[in-house]
Amino acid sequence: MALILLGLPVLPSALQMFRIIKESSFIIQAIVFTLLPPCIIFVVTILNTRYFLRENELYIRYGFFRLRVAYKNIISVKHERTFWGTLAGLSIDNIEIKYDNNKGYFKKIYISPKNQSEFIGQLNNRRGKS
Repeated sequence: MALILLGLPVLPSALQMFRIIKESSFIIQAIVFTLLPPCIIFVVTILNTRYFLRENELYIRYGFFRLRVAYKNIISVKHERTFWGTLAGLSIDNIEIKYDNNKGYFKKIYISPKNQSEFIGQLNNRRGKS
């Protein structure tokens, strides 16, 4: 409810902005509508990134994407520092999860839960590793 109330003052200014864009030149329209979709995808990804330890799998949701990794397919779990950040790991301090994707090669995904050491401990317990 609070988000709706916070969004109400923004609505008239957003409508006014779209009117201005509609009346502006083609170049400005092209720039705005070229940059708008990637910005929306980026915001949705940031706001919709979650990690779940389910009964038999690690479930990762980031933006519009979903990934399920069975605990039995996880090969290694370790702290990693990536300087470029990643889509599912929104930080440079990440957990690297190396897993077998059942297609004959290994893959890696980087995630960044708030409490990384606790997450690694819970993940290793579910994998049967200490």
